[in-house]
Amino acid sequence: MERFLTAFVLGLCTAPLAFILTLFFIDSINRSDPSHSPTLSNSLVLGLGLAVGSFVCLGGLAWFLAEHGYLRPVQTVTGLIVAGWSIAGAVFAWKEPRHLDYTRQQAVIEAEIRMAKSLLNNQPLPQAVIPSFLGGDFDHSDAERIREEGDFLIMPWETKVTVVYNWTIWLTLLNTQHLYFPMNLSYRPTQSTDWSAWAAPSPHKNSTTPTGITLRYRYRLVPQSVERQ
Repeated sequence: MERFLTAFVLGLCTAPLAFILTLFFIDSINRSDPSHSPTLSNSLVLGLGLAVGSFVCLGGLAWFLAEHGYLRPVQTVTGLIVAGWSIAGAVFAWKEPRHLDYTRQQAVIEAEIRMAKSLLNNQPLPQAVIPSFLGGDFDHSDAERIREEGDFLIMPWETKVTVVYNWTIWLTLLNTQHLYFPMNLSYRPTQSTDWSAWAAPSPHKNSTTPTGITLRYRYRLVPQSVERQ
């Protein structure tokens, strides 16, 4: 029974790997020469065929080796493959969007954007800078609460959060520049936070880091009946 389970698990772990590698190889062919690449249905059939073949061949090989005194080495290899799939699954789950569901509470991100007046280019602040959070709903820039602070204007903004892809606020500046502001929040916050320190935009692919604009934020859990305070 132990040999059978070891062979079965090894074959079961290698079958999806054969399927994924087959589709990856076909995709590479498609990118280099689309006219000679298999159709989607043929690709799936080929991938499934190789997956079944991998299950049978490697499972059979594991059974053969286990019967000839190599059970422990086969189990070691099987354990490593299972661990690899577990790590891959954990990484995939970590990168998947997270749904925030709090009982009778709503998650809200509040931010304040502080921008030098010299950057406005004669535009109102709500038009000069547009914040966004992927996974947020009902974004709201409160133009009535914009305040002055020396040579700067500060605009409050908030969004309700139901899905989190990553804790990042993006600002679109003058419709041409994209600014990246990562937030230091836990995987799934369990309580409201204080205001963060003012931070300048961080370097990121396809983003800019102009001077004269900073952002701070806080995470709030509010009763669902409360809109804004």
